[in-house]
Amino acid sequence: MATGGMPSGDENVVHERLRPSFPRSPDDSPWEGGTFNLRMKFSEEYPNKAPEVVFVSRLFHPNVYKDGRICLDILQSKWSPVNTVQAVLVSIQVRQSRARPHRGCGGQP
Repeated sequence: MATGGMPSGDENVVHERLRPSFPRSPDDSPWEGGTFNLRMKFSEEYPNKAPEVVFVSRLFHPNVYKDGRICLDILQSKWSPVNTVQAVLVSIQVRQSRARPHRGCGGQP
């Protein structure tokens, strides 16, 4: 293992963590009571670059691309190195309960 907790050699291109289950889905949402798996990839540039976060579980949501990537400003243009994994997960949970269909993922890939 290299310094900083990242694997050495070719493995350090992406450090991947699979959350066994997403925290409980928000009450009063179409996803209430559901559990959803996420994959979080952390590049060597983390925390200066946002992790790549995708739903592994299939999920229909106006702010989630077909491939599971999430339209969320803190994972894109509003990322800050002070954001924590917990902040990302809470933001995803909030977005799940407050979908923004008018600001969807424009042009699903």
